[in-house]
Amino acid sequence: MKTETYTSSRQWFNKIINTTQPEGGWRVLFSFLYLVSLLYFFIVKSRTVLYSCKILKTYTLPKRVISVGNITVGGTGKTPTVLALARFFNENGKKVAILSRGYGRTNEGAILIVSDGNQIFSSPSSAGEEAYFLAKELKGVIVAVGKNRYKTGLNLLTKYKIDLFILDDGYQHLKLHRDTNILLLDSDHPFSNGSLLPRGGLREPLSSIKRASMIFLTSKNGNHNKAAAILKEELFAGIPKYNVHFAPKCFFNALTAETCPIKKLSGNTSLIFSGIANPRSFRAMVDTCHIQVVRELVFPDHHRYQPHDIDAIYDIARSRKVDFIITTDKDAVKLTPYLRKEVPLIILKLEFKTEADFPWETLKSEKGS
Repeated sequence: MKTETYTSSRQWFNKIINTTQPEGGWRVLFSFLYLVSLLYFFIVKSRTVLYSCKILKTYTLPKRVISVGNITVGGTGKTPTVLALARFFNENGKKVAILSRGYGRTNEGAILIVSDGNQIFSSPSSAGEEAYFLAKELKGVIVAVGKNRYKTGLNLLTKYKIDLFILDDGYQHLKLHRDTNILLLDSDHPFSNGSLLPRGGLREPLSSIKRASMIFLTSKNGNHNKAAAILKEELFAGIPKYNVHFAPKCFFNALTAETCPIKKLSGNTSLIFSGIANPRSFRAMVDTCHIQVVRELVFPDHHRYQPHDIDAIYDIARSRKVDFIITTDKDAVKLTPYLRKEVPLIILKLEFKTEADFPWETLKSEKGS
């Protein structure tokens, strides 16, 4: 099976953040990156101190705020976690609003209401694919994007009756006070290679973990052994930790809007493609469905698909005579204008799964954490 990566920058970055002991000529580059990471550390640490000393102001919304975020670059499952939490509160009678930056959208400065819970007012390009996906999936939940989440929240409160806000990718957004601060750590690679950007994949020093109200150890295969061993360190003492994982739920035909059980497609051949932060996790999910992957195409994270990309995908699918083309939810929202009948485009839907000790009742409490 051949995997094609449509960006050399991704390959370089993944090699850097996954390398702990560089050899040969790589040592010079990694020494330089280490020096840059020291400067990055100084900037990030100074910013944190300025907020903790109240030199930079933290603003508080008049409603409860739950933040979901991480301290590493790459996918840790923020979007499916936000989706699951929003559904939980919505089903328990709470009016929920999701605040997102809308990464990758065309106008990052403006405040944009993506959905009022009943109607979607924007496109994936204007909202960002994560926010648009959440708006598409969540009925009854308000979704808005804006660089300043505090101002975005105030804007929503003038228009809607809101019980609580969920802050998407908000761990570093110190400008907004949060009542519950949920930190996601990937069980397989919780701290990348242990170094800060750009030498490693850490967005903040490990000391920032102390800001967490609770830690969700996320996994794509249900195995949390590696992270559990690391999290015995004193750094995490006193912070509640819970295991969650994401599993294939069903397939969804993008053209016919039909849902299909996982077992029904088992044994078929496919071309898969994605433009997400962690394409390896997507491939692993497809493999668990016992589908033969004939070809894999990996595009840059937040890739804006063009007609020539779609032509290439369908041309390869036809030439290899695959049964299906499979992609992710976040990629699929950008493909509506390009759908064709010649090879079915199937979306792999994921399920947020928890263990018996998961703190649903704690999260439901109005007191927060």
